[in-house]
Amino acid sequence: MLQSSWYSPGTDTERLRRDRAYAELKERLLLGGFPPGVRLVEKNLATALRVSRTPVREALLQLTAEGLVQCHPRDGFWPHVPNLDRIRDLHETRLALEFRALERPATPDGQHDRARLEGLRTEWRALEDRLPPPDTDFVIRDEAFHVGLAESAGNRVLAAFLRMVQERMRLVRLYDNLTPERVEATVRQHVRIADALLDGDVAVAREELTDHLVEPADLFVERAARALARMASPSLVLQA
Repeated sequence: MLQSSWYSPGTDTERLRRDRAYAELKERLLLGGFPPGVRLVEKNLATALRVSRTPVREALLQLTAEGLVQCHPRDGFWPHVPNLDRIRDLHETRLALEFRALERPATPDGQHDRARLEGLRTEWRALEDRLPPPDTDFVIRDEAFHVGLAESAGNRVLAAFLRMVQERMRLVRLYDNLTPERVEATVRQHVRIADALLDGDVAVAREELTDHLVEPADLFVERAARALARMASPSLVLQA
């Protein structure tokens, strides 16, 4: 479960309820558990979470500040649907963070953390013989791989920013048409990236990451636009 890092006064019990409401609502928002066109009704959420409306409202206000929820004075709270410009900006930011992590040496001899990389390579090699389905779990596992790469570079602040950017892009990725072919390509590319870094060949790792992440701008915009259109469809609701 995602944990809250924000603080507001109150008793320990009240803070626990606020934190739990915040964590559960954020998790569902990031996993597409709320239809973009359906209002977030405080009373209903409070009943579902088995808390009063106060911690739910405080959680929704915090999520509004984080950009995951929109608050309309007359209509209440709604899941935030990012626009195409914001998704493009997030994608560019992600690329900048990912490539900086590759180029940043984690140790004086210019090597990334071998133990971290070996763990990532072992995990993804195991998937080559038994490919996972193209679902929500795979999207989250893919994110974890890239955060792991950033952590292997020795900059946990960079890794934390990358995690945040990926979270903001996750909902669009969940509504994108992830196919078994793309899953297979992703698995193999991840293994090759880890292999290259373990060999100390950052140039090859950069080439592999470029093949993995960088696509023609027109294609990226087209895929993102399709995903946003699917998000706007009331008939398409992901299950958290």
